[in-house]
Amino acid sequence: MTKRKVTKITAIILVLMCVVMVSTALAYQYLFWTNTGIGKVSATVARATASTEATQNVNTVSVTVQLQRLYNGSWQNYGSSYTATRSNYFYVDISRDITIERGYAYRTMSIHTVIHNGKTETAFPIYSGGMAFA
Repeated sequence: MTKRKVTKITAIILVLMCVVMVSTALAYQYLFWTNTGIGKVSATVARATASTEATQNVNTVSVTVQLQRLYNGSWQNYGSSYTATRSNYFYVDISRDITIERGYAYRTMSIHTVIHNGKTETAFPIYSGGMAFA
């Protein structure tokens, strides 16, 4: 592939990313930012994290995170889901260390919700990248 084609493809990807970010921002009045991730604490412990941020203090802001395992070619929930909720605040986060089985890839899936003045805004599901635990 030529350098010119790579540059064009990179430019197209950046434009598409901007369109997705702008359309997401325009879709919500109170939900501002979401994040989810997975980290390796040890060979047998994964750290699942997620956070939700609102544009202002809201009635309720919450996040639920679920670890998933790649098993026989499909992502399946692994263990329990965990939820954190705050009232009259703009931000909430959660972090849980979870014992896993080696030899699989894992990722997190999260659901983010903001409730304010009778309006509920939810972003779901949000996925992290996968991480292998050999």
